[in-house]
Amino acid sequence: MVPAHLTLFHVLPISEEICSTLTAIASTTQAFPIDVTGLRSLGLGVAYSLAGPELHSVHRLLSFSFAALLHPQDKQKFRPHVVIQNKSTEAQAGELLSALQASFQPFTVQAQGLDLWHYRDGPWELATQFDFIA
Repeated sequence: MVPAHLTLFHVLPISEEICSTLTAIASTTQAFPIDVTGLRSLGLGVAYSLAGPELHSVHRLLSFSFAALLHPQDKQKFRPHVVIQNKSTEAQAGELLSALQASFQPFTVQAQGLDLWHYRDGPWELATQFDFIA
């Protein structure tokens, strides 16, 4: 099972080039705050909306570095979020969104690094972690 996470890119090959770039960026990036600003409907799920200048800066840098490798989905506008619920019914998602909105208070989390995952025709497998500077 993949733990709670923010997906920066949906499809990247696991290659020496990708790993070298992630190593270089992570080794020069301080861990940074990310603001959890609200809740967002995903239609059949719910997510936390995220914001932060460092987050957008890291995403821009990676997007530039991986430009030739990005799939169409990863070329769309970056709308960072962490999924809370997915693949439910619209009614279930609506109920959860309403319940969470009733008491939601913005909060901050800390970005610790970058992970590269490999899709194994169903399950996901962690390939490598790239920690930011503490």
